[in-house]
Amino acid sequence: MNLAAAIVEEDGDPARMRWSRRWSLTTRILAVNLFAILMLAGGVLYLDNFRARLLTQRIDEVSAGAALIASGLVGADAADVRRQLADAGRKTGVRVRIYAADGPPLIDNWQLIGPTYELRDPDM
Repeated sequence: MNLAAAIVEEDGDPARMRWSRRWSLTTRILAVNLFAILMLAGGVLYLDNFRARLLTQRIDEVSAGAALIASGLVGADAADVRRQLADAGRKTGVRVRIYAADGPPLIDNWQLIGPTYELRDPDM
């Protein structure tokens, strides 16, 4: 006597085991595994989309911050530019570099105030 017949005989309800007689154990295991793989793939796609949106938002924020700093520097002389860049670096922790039109850097606020972070030894 197989297990399904034994269960049906015990509780007397043949409808209870009807769903499991249609599919073999292998088919049910494959279905559960396929569901798990589909959930994993859906999660990866969702997280990739979420990461892309975060990256786009961060780029927009940095662009807006750069535009604000640039608008504050319009018409300022060299001493004011250095002072404003140093203040921006101290208050926000950002690194601002201004480049000449042909490429070389003109001003780097880390040269004025130093790095805005501290490297820690991970072994300590």
